[in-house]
Amino acid sequence: ERALGAPIDDPERAQDDRIVIPSNFKNARVLMDEDAERIVGFVVTSEPERSKEKEVAGEPRELLVRTSGDDFSVVTKDSEKLVATAKIPNLVFGRALRNPADGRDDFVAVTRTEDAQSRTWSLVAFRLHEGKLVRVIEAQPAELYKLTAANARWIGAELRDLELYLELTARTDSIEVGGLLTTRIGDKIRDIVVISPVPVPRRKTKPVPHEPNDAGTYDAASGSERAAE
Repeated sequence: ERALGAPIDDPERAQDDRIVIPSNFKNARVLMDEDAERIVGFVVTSEPERSKEKEVAGEPRELLVRTSGDDFSVVTKDSEKLVATAKIPNLVFGRALRNPADGRDDFVAVTRTEDAQSRTWSLVAFRLHEGKLVRVIEAQPAELYKLTAANARWIGAELRDLELYLELTARTDSIEVGGLLTTRIGDKIRDIVVISPVPVPRRKTKPVPHEPNDAGTYDAASGSERAAE
């Protein structure tokens, strides 16, 4: 932090907990271990292009995302009072992400599923509407990247040794997801490769109004919203 500045605080970007973007070196990516205690990689890459469309200034952030296991919660910034909650299977990380089109926050989560032959990363995204979390992308979860045992063999690795470090950038009409692919030997990173970004379009229709509730729950398994009990 003394050399590169504190981690960047950009409301229009969100990233894996293991990625640190220094404020004085924005095209650097510092990769941390699972406990965020040790640097395991350092990458210099190109900075994502900012939207060329007119952006709307957003209000100061009042809501945050907290995750624990598969629990995804939106809470107030000052008192961390629960506002809305969702159960999202295979949750990796969740964040608030400012939409430059209207200056309001969406709430995004990346998930990962795996079996013996593949690993798949997907995206779910919500907006708070009358106390409920409603979808802001059409297909949920939206598949982002899939790595297979065959992919791993192409680069001389095992599937278990491949990992993605993802970061999200808000666009006016989409959420762009990119990041880094790493391969490991034991607990050491062998290679780091920048992956091509994937745009996930936003829904064109407005959220359907619901009866007000103190909080809402999204059932990610069935892809439907329901009021909290």
